[in-house]
Amino acid sequence: DQVHRHTIGYHSLETVRSMERLRTAADERLQVFRTAWGEVDAPELLFLAGLLHDIGKLAPVGGHSTAGAEMAEAICRRLRLEDSQCLLVSTLVRH
Repeated sequence: DQVHRHTIGYHSLETVRSMERLRTAADERLQVFRTAWGEVDAPELLFLAGLLHDIGKLAPVGGHSTAGAEMAEAICRRLRLEDSQCLLVSTLVRH
């Protein structure tokens, strides 16, 4: 994918790193991100969705967001997350 300069795995890890930098940013220009993070009920699920957001690009056919959402849900189930948590992560990956 020409939008990404790196592998899917590297890009996904960088996404999570960027999320963490925004969550803890000291720069006052980024205050809006710290404020938004304060409203996140389950940051671990948001991080998981960030990590899995492009996993669907590994699927041989279909749109990567749909395939990724299905793969993310299966991963969440293997992690024994609650149904509502699986749905949230899957929805975030899809969109």
